[in-house]
Amino acid sequence: MDFPNVEQETENRYARLWPLVSQNEELKAAAAVAPEMLKFSREGGQAHYKLYENRIPPSFNADAAFGAYATEDARAASAAEGEAKRNAKVGIERAQRASADKAYPEEVRYYPAIAEGNRERFHEAVKAAGLTSKAVKNADDSVTPADVAYMPSIKAFVSKVGPVPGLAEWQSPEAKAMWEAEGERLAAKQREPLSRGAEATEIVKLRGEGKHFLADNLKGLLMPPSRNVAERDAVKESIGQASIEDLKTVQQTTQAEHKALVSKQFAIQIKAAQAKDPSLTVDAFKAMPDAKRRDAAGYNELTNEDFTRKIGLQYGLKAINDELKARGEHMSVEEAREKKGRNAPEAEKKSVDEKDKGMKAKPAPEQAAGKPSNARAGNKGAAHATALAATLSNRGR
Repeated sequence: MDFPNVEQETENRYARLWPLVSQNEELKAAAAVAPEMLKFSREGGQAHYKLYENRIPPSFNADAAFGAYATEDARAASAAEGEAKRNAKVGIERAQRASADKAYPEEVRYYPAIAEGNRERFHEAVKAAGLTSKAVKNADDSVTPADVAYMPSIKAFVSKVGPVPGLAEWQSPEAKAMWEAEGERLAAKQREPLSRGAEATEIVKLRGEGKHFLADNLKGLLMPPSRNVAERDAVKESIGQASIEDLKTVQQTTQAEHKALVSKQFAIQIKAAQAKDPSLTVDAFKAMPDAKRRDAAGYNELTNEDFTRKIGLQYGLKAINDELKARGEHMSVEEAREKKGRNAPEAEKKSVDEKDKGMKAKPAPEQAAGKPSNARAGNKGAAHATALAATLSNRGR
């Protein structure tokens, strides 16, 4: 049989096998004589096994054992099975959400963030209404459920006794926005290794497995500034040498880390803006251009360290996306959602940010390609060091 694929890290040749779930045990039984010749993979987004040519015993008939799994028909059948499973899972999740929505509509949902003592005030307000927000253990060791409790499946506190007077504050769009932003930050922290020791152990483990790209970008890929030419070229080279599977893993981590910082920035700005103007709604704030948001927030922003990291992640993610597209991979779901979401594309936001901070904006992608654009062309030769220094200086206002 043919082995048309080459693993980048080891240069070993392999074929892809596409068994159905019901055929997995049969496949493994056929490989029992040398289990190491098979390796499960999700590279490319579809589950399959890699069959390594150099690990097949000399007397083993790979065609007879695995040939049926290496055909296009097998691949199509495996893809159809995967799609059916995903659709079934989506259907179950939708039914669960519909059931939860029916049992606990928005009128009985509350979003008390932990920040600024919101959660403590919420518990006090529930108590003042004559209800409980925590389960109570009785003298006979039985437990009385709380009247108002957090429900993970809904990601909100819910009242099991109907709407509660005095809790409207935690049902407002502003409260929900703060709740969601805080959730993003907490989720980002949970994704981090539990300690530096654990992180170091994970890096050593990855390097031992030859996964240097994953080890170098455990917390997302940061693209160095353009003034650091050697570092920037080294990162680009590592991206070009990484496997598609590793690129997608780092892409997901980078997206999550960047999104958490975007949410953190929004939470800081909306809090400061509403402190200046209590009548300002979240929707009105979202509709503002970035320059007006900063002005409304009194230039309360991310710390310089977080801002620099956000920009590095932004350009790191762009470099990964460009590499995946160059290899014929489709845009990720997360990337598509980001582009269709409420936020402007990061390239445009960067251009606006820089102009409003007294910097010359970099040209938009259309301008770089020679296409007409309404945006003013930036100074291509401006050093990144000067640009970033100006950004950080102006952010201190």
